[in-house]
Amino acid sequence: MWQTRSEDLSLFKNRNFALQMLGFFLLQTMSLDHAFLLPNYIQLVNGKSALLAGIVVLPAGCVSALLCIVGGRLYDEHGARKPVLLAGTCVLLEVAVMFLLVKQLTPVTIGVIYPFYMGGMAITMCCIMTDALNQLPASRPRGTRS
Repeated sequence: MWQTRSEDLSLFKNRNFALQMLGFFLLQTMSLDHAFLLPNYIQLVNGKSALLAGIVVLPAGCVSALLCIVGGRLYDEHGARKPVLLAGTCVLLEVAVMFLLVKQLTPVTIGVIYPFYMGGMAITMCCIMTDALNQLPASRPRGTRS
């Protein structure tokens, strides 16, 4: 049967879970911003084709996919804190470098810098989501009786 609205939102009474979900939401928003802005920047500001813009951001997506696996292993070995701090530093450094170089950005510089951002995001987001879910109390599967 369907859960009521109050039951669905009761997860957010867990402060740690709620804060980690807020962080995850903000990171996801940043990631979507980058995914939208960088290809448009390459096309509109640098005057390059959509094909080139896609080719420039493609390696970052591949790095992200591979580093999700690394993020999971780091989480298993060290918990969430160390991987999130390390990967979050990569994300912040990428944002700072992009900000400082905004007038000199070329497709090549974006292609070199952007994978650091996506790699940091991959590790950070997988660790935050896993740790947030681990904050919730274990529950029995639906349809079982105690």
